[in-house]
Amino acid sequence: MLYAGLDLGQRQDFSALAIVERRERAAFDTHYGAYRDNRAAEPLAVRYLERMKLGTPYVDVARRVAAVMHQPALAGKKRLAVDATGVGMPVVEMLVAAGPGCE
Repeated sequence: MLYAGLDLGQRQDFSALAIVERRERAAFDTHYGAYRDNRAAEPLAVRYLERMKLGTPYVDVARRVAAVMHQPALAGKKRLAVDATGVGMPVVEMLVAAGPGCE
């Protein structure tokens, strides 16, 4: 599973996009004689980081995030989380309109 996180900034802080991967793996539990979910023990691997220029308009941030999320390497299961505090909710609406192709 791929998880993308977007932290919004503009004038004093950078907007940043990070994508991490958690590999899903089932492990055989010899005690119970069955497979069990072992995802919690798997480390996250950083697959992508991008810091956008200071002052990047939010509409451009939304377009960039949508473009990154549509890359073939990210096909499959992916989720996007956005810091919606402050001015975040209007930007979330811009992201939805840009169609990032994920939850």
